[in-house]
Amino acid sequence: MKIVQVLNNNVAVVNGHDGKPAIVMGNGLAFGKKKGDVVEKKKVVSTFMLRDKHTVDDLTTLLEDVPADFVAVSYSLIEQSQKKYNFAVESYLYVTLTLHLYSAYQRLE
Repeated sequence: MKIVQVLNNNVAVVNGHDGKPAIVMGNGLAFGKKKGDVVEKKKVVSTFMLRDKHTVDDLTTLLEDVPADFVAVSYSLIEQSQKKYNFAVESYLYVTLTLHLYSAYQRLE
């Protein structure tokens, strides 16, 4: 997987094997990397496949301000719900749910 954009030392946007964009997360996987570099598969802990360019842009902006753990939890909740109830969701749900969870967390703090 080649890096399209480094978001931080632990998160990068890549082109997946099928050519679709994905966000990969893992400890230090993007450290010292730049656009076009290859991600070490052994460092990838989580992969989030993205369905369209709009979602990539939204999540890229979101990951600059929100800890990656919130994105991971939101993505997991949505994927589990889709499998359990067999329904499709709009791509914007990933961003809005993540923001909602993070905002609630900030209010609790």
